[in-house]
Amino acid sequence: MPENERDKVLKSIRLEQLTPNTTTVQDKFEQTIKQVYSQEYATEFEEIDMGINCIAVPIFNSYGELKATLSIAAPAITVDLNFKNLLIDLKRARNCIENNGLERR
Repeated sequence: MPENERDKVLKSIRLEQLTPNTTTVQDKFEQTIKQVYSQEYATEFEEIDMGINCIAVPIFNSYGELKATLSIAAPAITVDLNFKNLLIDLKRARNCIENNGLERR
């Protein structure tokens, strides 16, 4: 998504406090989204449900278009203790999906 289009979408999102960890400050949220784009993965640490952490990676088609995401949600302690390995596994799975042709039906 082009940056100007992304900025318009980000400005339209209503940030609702779900847990004490939920980001509700627009500037911080936008900064987080930019970080996600640069590092090519997203995290969510007890921002939606207390005790649950998530990691997600994007899946692109052969044209470089975002088509899906692959994520894991698990107890916070599990993600905290295994973050690096879980991220590696998610990226490997993503690569398998992308390399085997997302357009195949």
